[in-house]
Amino acid sequence: MNLAIHPGIHITDIEIDAMTTTPETALLGPDLRRIRVGLWGYYEELMTDNFILQNGEATIGANLLQPWVDLNDYARRHGIDFVTLDLVNDLRELDAIILSDRPRPGNPSLDRAMQADIRKYLMLSECDVIKPDNWDTEYHQQFDRIFTWNDDYVDGRRYIKNNMVMDAKSRLDFADQKSKFSRRKLATLIAGAKMAGHPKELYSERIRIIRWFEENAAADFDLYGIGWNPNSFPSYRGKVADKLATLSEYRFLMCLENARFISGYITEKIWDAFRAGVVPIYGGAPNIERWVPADCFIDLRQFTTYGDLHAFIAAMDESTYTAYLERIEAFLDSHKFYPFSTECFIKTVTGIIDHDVRTARGEKPVLPPLDNRPDVDPGTLYLVQDTTTLELRLLEAIKEDPGAAAIAAAEKRYDSFKQGRNDLVVIIGYGDELPVYLRARALWDFYASHFPNVRIIFRRDTESLAAGEVYHNGHDLLIGVGHGNKNAAHAANSYAATGNWSVNENKRMISVQMAIYDYLLRSCEKPFFQLQVTITSILDFRGLLTVLDRLPRQRCYAGFPIRLTGPQEYAGMTFISGANTLVSSDVVALMRNRYDPEHLSTSLPNDVWQALALPDIPRIPLPFFSFTTPRQAGNTHGDVRNLTTQLLKDGYYHFRIKTSNTAQGAREDIDPWLMIRVMEAILASDGHAAANLALADALAVATNAVNGSIPPRTDESFFTGSRRFPFNEEEARLVYPDLFR
Repeated sequence: MNLAIHPGIHITDIEIDAMTTTPETALLGPDLRRIRVGLWGYYEELMTDNFILQNGEATIGANLLQPWVDLNDYARRHGIDFVTLDLVNDLRELDAIILSDRPRPGNPSLDRAMQADIRKYLMLSECDVIKPDNWDTEYHQQFDRIFTWNDDYVDGRRYIKNNMVMDAKSRLDFADQKSKFSRRKLATLIAGAKMAGHPKELYSERIRIIRWFEENAAADFDLYGIGWNPNSFPSYRGKVADKLATLSEYRFLMCLENARFISGYITEKIWDAFRAGVVPIYGGAPNIERWVPADCFIDLRQFTTYGDLHAFIAAMDESTYTAYLERIEAFLDSHKFYPFSTECFIKTVTGIIDHDVRTARGEKPVLPPLDNRPDVDPGTLYLVQDTTTLELRLLEAIKEDPGAAAIAAAEKRYDSFKQGRNDLVVIIGYGDELPVYLRARALWDFYASHFPNVRIIFRRDTESLAAGEVYHNGHDLLIGVGHGNKNAAHAANSYAATGNWSVNENKRMISVQMAIYDYLLRSCEKPFFQLQVTITSILDFRGLLTVLDRLPRQRCYAGFPIRLTGPQEYAGMTFISGANTLVSSDVVALMRNRYDPEHLSTSLPNDVWQALALPDIPRIPLPFFSFTTPRQAGNTHGDVRNLTTQLLKDGYYHFRIKTSNTAQGAREDIDPWLMIRVMEAILASDGHAAANLALADALAVATNAVNGSIPPRTDESFFTGSRRFPFNEEEARLVYPDLFR
């Protein structure tokens, strides 16, 4: 994805002639040294005594380690020698090191290798449900490149797409599998008995599937794997000695990954089903259909209940089932399968190592791609990966103008305050929790009149409508929360009483959000953007529309980013402030589909729930400024207008007023006056399109954004980029000292 919000380098392809494979002696020639690569990783039993390079079998998947064995064989014939780190006597022998998942600490040899002046690569296999420290991006900084299946990180340059692969040719006879249709039992699940408290885990979903079949269709289902108690699970049939042979006795495999909502997380489970000639019922990667044709598997998300799923697969006739197997076989034999093939794994790893190491040595790389054109300066060439086909390519970087046309278009629009967009809906929520909200609503009536072409919807909850019912009364969009929703206990723990949203209020707020989403998806022409802000925020819509021109129309999850520090299971997660959240309509639909009112996450604040529901959607940072300093009631607050005027010149367009109740005055007596001063400054100002775009770019840099977006999980370097722009008044005093004298 190329977000124009972060202007920079554009890429022009250079044609590459692939070099054919030649014998080892001819390949290296007399002047080229072999490359030696050390291996280590989290699963130390696999990384000892060259085990991973010589043994293809693993307990959890058929021939799961065979790609490493094949990689070792191919690399050895092409001048690259792999060796596990425990067999390395002298680290000076190594040209590079590969770590498979983040290793356990305390290995002196590993520590010395990481300090050595060699190429370093990290290969990530386990997701954050199983191994959260894999995704510590500060740790990633120690490596030249990171190989990962995670589509939210992959950029083809430093983060290289590397799937969990298999040999498509090592599969059962599909003709035989088709002929056994009537003799095969309906469904099975093969997995270890595991549990986790992570919000993205799918272990509990496996339990629910098992229990449903045991209680409702026991004759159609068998369970296999390690760790199950046969006294508790009557469907349990024991361990499997040969996974493919066991699978071949069933028509369908309940194929659930260890985690959901993780983009690109596609493990051996679906491939084992394909190799066994079994149709998978898949749950896991939200973008599975990007990589695997949707007509090759049954999507668990398409069924409301397990009863509906069972009815569908039990009624499937032989011809329909056979058609599934034919499509699976055609996919395995097509170039579309290349990203998951052993060939892709081998060519990616060896091609990058050969290029990186030999270029660093001053040698010409041996393995393709090569470019021998004399008119091309080698210093301008970069080895990158096509993130669609996963082919390696040499590219030439060309710098271009960073968006002058967009700035000119925005400045032209500034000629009128009345301009809007028919694909933008602004939702401003308020209620009767605090008196300031009602006063702010009245001020917005005045302010919104200056932007008649911006579609603004004011929404509030009401007990007069049934839960989920929606009605627009000409003034507000009323969202029903049900009759008698509040009681004494609720009132004692409410936001109005404590200053914090209670669990009940969080649940209610998220359910209200779902009703809003339903309303928007019904009433708005798609695609559209939805911006949600608080009632005490003020927007310069000119700046918003300028930035909106630079945002993606799909998979857009933008706003002011915040990082959670706790609890532990959420630590490091980046979310978008609920006071400033902008999403595209496809993300609206995605959140609606992923809403589970019974899930533990719905007891959390709405913006945190959104982040948990959207782990596969990159966060795009947008600027934001908060007025938070307590002030004296009755003051003219001219300093607020002066500061806002300066902030507008520097590119800000979203201002939130949220002062504290103090002895100087309550929010309802202070914040409306601050809102008026901000409104006055905006209405009296000229637009600053170039500054709006520059500030958005600066925020992307300060939050360590990649292509304008920050990853779902980040690290301690969050907000430690070079920053000379303030987020609140305390910081503004340091940046604009003259305004506070």
